[in-house]
Amino acid sequence: MPKKEILFITDNKSKLEEASKIANEYGIQVIGKKIKLPELMTPNEEEIIIEKAKYAFEKIKKPLIVDDAGIYFEAYPNFPGAFTKFIIKLLGFEGIFKLLEGKDKKAYFQCTIGFYG
Repeated sequence: MPKKEILFITDNKSKLEEASKIANEYGIQVIGKKIKLPELMTPNEEEIIIEKAKYAFEKIKKPLIVDDAGIYFEAYPNFPGAFTKFIIKLLGFEGIFKLLEGKDKKAYFQCTIGFYG
């Protein structure tokens, strides 16, 4: 019986490899597809995922998964979160570390995944 396939809309090779490894355990082949996705500027990761998935599905008309990830510092709730890529481009790592001077530097990384099909 052939493996089931799912498209993963990403240009990140490491994410694709990790998703493929996990899905393979369940008999699913993950196929990477690059599509320029809109960057919705909202702190709500669920909204971001929904918009990315809808946009990608309108383009390719096949079931797919999308993701969005961010780092969250305990000193600044919800920051930079969904804006991680933008904040790093704007402030750089030095700017982020400056914001954390004298603050709790604990952080966590969160990845949100969405399926559309």
